[in-house]
Amino acid sequence: MVLCYSWYRLVPSYSDLNSDKFKVVHAIESTLPAAPYDAEWEALGRGEDKDLYLPFTHVEIWIPGVFAAL
Repeated sequence: MVLCYSWYRLVPSYSDLNSDKFKVVHAIESTLPAAPYDAEWEALGRGEDKDLYLPFTHVEIWIPGVFAAL
C-alpha cells in the first residue's frame, strides 16, 4: 500500500516536470526556423480536445489504485 501511495503521488510530479520541460522546448523553438513540437501540440488541439489528446497521466493515475485494490 505504501508503494501504491508513493506511485500515486509521483504521477503528478512527473506531469508537472514534463509540462515545464515543454515550456522550455517551446521557448527554444521560438528562436529556431522550425518548431516541430509546437506543430505537434497544435495538431493535438493544444490539449483542449480529449478526442484528439488524452494525457497519459490521466490514465496512469488510476494504476496504483488498481494495484492497491488487488
